[in-house]
Amino acid sequence: MKHNTTIIELRSNAQQEEDKNLKSLVNKPTLAKILAGFGSFEILFGLFNLITGPVIMSNSFSNSVGKSITIDGLLGVFLGGLIFISSRLLLKEKKVSTWIYLSAILIDLVYKLVMDYSLNFIFIGFSLIILWLMLQSNNQLASPQS
Repeated sequence: MKHNTTIIELRSNAQQEEDKNLKSLVNKPTLAKILAGFGSFEILFGLFNLITGPVIMSNSFSNSVGKSITIDGLLGVFLGGLIFISSRLLLKEKKVSTWIYLSAILIDLVYKLVMDYSLNFIFIGFSLIILWLMLQSNNQLASPQS
């Protein structure tokens, strides 16, 4: 009987250690800072495209390229705004932040598929990791604290 009690205590200790590791992995302020930085870079790159698109359009040989760059810039600013909003909502512990971030990822993927751009698998992988961390963070909200 004593052997069974020791196994249960070991499992309980292992579960507590796993919970501590998960809590240290999912730190909401750090995750929100990563999202805010990601959204800010997306906005900056979008603004850069919005500035360079009309300059390229002024060249009569590359008018369609300039239009494409301008549209990419508008989308970049929009998606960056969604990601930034998602980071602010994550700090306020709103579960809708995950859905907003997921919608930004999906809008970007659909746009790239429609425009026949190549998919950036590094961006997709990074986005899925962030999304997984956000889901883990939201599960912590729902689970009782011990």
